[in-house]
Amino acid sequence: MSRIALVSFLSYVASILTCFSQKNMVLNGGFEQLTECPKDVSSLDEHAVHLSSPTSGTTDIFNTCAMGKVSIPRNFRGQQPAFLGESYAGLYLYSPNDYREYIQLKLDTVLQKDTFYELTMYVSLAESSTVSTNDINVLFSDRPIALGTSKNLSKSRLSRLNEHRFQFQRLEWRGSSRDMDNWTPITLRFQAKGFETHIILGNFSGDGLTNRFKTKNFRSAHKEFAYYYIDEVRLIASSQQPFEVGEPYVIEGVRFANDSYLLSDIAKGKIQALYNNIRDLPNKKITINGHTDDKGSEEHNQFLSHRRAKAVASYLVELGFPDKNIVWKGHGNRKPLVTKTTEEARLKNRRVDFVITEFEGH
Repeated sequence: MSRIALVSFLSYVASILTCFSQKNMVLNGGFEQLTECPKDVSSLDEHAVHLSSPTSGTTDIFNTCAMGKVSIPRNFRGQQPAFLGESYAGLYLYSPNDYREYIQLKLDTVLQKDTFYELTMYVSLAESSTVSTNDINVLFSDRPIALGTSKNLSKSRLSRLNEHRFQFQRLEWRGSSRDMDNWTPITLRFQAKGFETHIILGNFSGDGLTNRFKTKNFRSAHKEFAYYYIDEVRLIASSQQPFEVGEPYVIEGVRFANDSYLLSDIAKGKIQALYNNIRDLPNKKITINGHTDDKGSEEHNQFLSHRRAKAVASYLVELGFPDKNIVWKGHGNRKPLVTKTTEEARLKNRRVDFVITEFEGH
């Protein structure tokens, strides 16, 4: 294993250990809290506390206390011990005619706007599946969903819920979606919009857009289906720095009036969001860079870009960022993002960006 791959792997292991050391914001994310031992399939809605199916698709719950179809480790779709504890859930990520199953989980509190979070879960392809798929994603909602359909939760179907607020996110596999023997971690790092109270897991794509890969059980005359076990869904506030060291990031929304370096209320809100995601980093250093468009003299643009960068830096310090760990620079119009001279290009070039420049001791 190369040094880069080793560092990446160790970083991932550390993030998993951190995840398990913090309080899980998902209520019953391990599927352990049941009203009674499941007796048959399609019982997640009936027996799993805080969990539900957002559609008429019939998601399953498995437990070591059960017999027959929903027992652990052997059940009607294969054999798999629980990743942790005595329970896990099971659902169809793919079945013909757009039939889908989902798990709807409740959070213990609404997520904080602009804060980064980490979502982790473990999945395993059931042994009887004839195809596999990597199409499992997450939908965040501001309230529980209840739609009377067994089809996939497409955007057009979700549009019927006029008063709901949604955020779609694509999950990242940390292993093979075809693994029938082991539990494969899936992760997501995202920035909350400030309304999220529920998580819906599943495949939101229709049949024609779902990636499918044949398994050893595939036969041309057989029904295609991908059934997955899911265990230990966890959500925590992110403790890792969300930015690459040395990479410039434009602070979106920080715009200035013509020939001005005063911060608008919108700009202050964007800087507050940046502060929320860097304030707890140890030994953090940041460089704020100001830029202008090509209008005006070089001398004036240098002055203006310097004052704009200083305005952002000063507001970060006002919010609580250590003054000794922040510097600012003005670059005038010497580093344009876009070389065109259209008004749209000039708007993009009038910007402030930041770079995480140094982490002491690393």
